[in-house]
Amino acid sequence: LALPLFWGSHKNTIKSTKIRYEAQKKLIDNELSRTKGRIYELKALRIQNRNLIEQYQTIDIPLADEIKRTAIKAYKLREINFFNFVNSLESALKIESTYYEILFNYNKSYLDLQYYTN
Repeated sequence: LALPLFWGSHKNTIKSTKIRYEAQKKLIDNELSRTKGRIYELKALRIQNRNLIEQYQTIDIPLADEIKRTAIKAYKLREINFFNFVNSLESALKIESTYYEILFNYNKSYLDLQYYTN
């Protein structure tokens, strides 16, 4: 007949192992929840940026091109001074710069989403 002499220590080891298991499970569940939230956030950001890109491509970029063309023509014909010419070009460049920032953010959110989903 074999009886364990130190049953209490085995019992404590089993109990501590169960506690560590539950703690690790909660950490994994928390990380999974955070990852799902991040994926949802990235999808929403990508849709928002895609809509902005479409707006810039259809409205704002052609407007910036027209501002530049008009400013160059008006300056060549001496209808505006150099200060107004530079202000017009600056406005057009701000529009283009904002477009490229939005495009960068779209590409970044796309790559981040690929990282999380692949």
